[in-house]
Amino acid sequence: MGARDAEGTMVLLVPVDYLTWNEKLAGAVDAMSKALANRGKGKNQIWLLGSASDMAQAKLQQKGWNVKSRVAEKIGINNTGIRK
Repeated sequence: MGARDAEGTMVLLVPVDYLTWNEKLAGAVDAMSKALANRGKGKNQIWLLGSASDMAQAKLQQKGWNVKSRVAEKIGINNTGIRK
């Protein structure tokens, strides 16, 4: 699930407890990055309900994505994904 902010930055909500870097994620991120190239002014963002491994964070940042961890409170849901 994702949306664009007013500046064209893509924000993806990824409802996982712990994101690890793997071949499948690498392919998906490469495809999304290519599709989103030159569409926004800021770095695209991935919002996680949980957190990401150090490697996943580093690789995502290398590919132009900011990782926001533990965003449940910010979007108005509890840690299990139920709306408050």
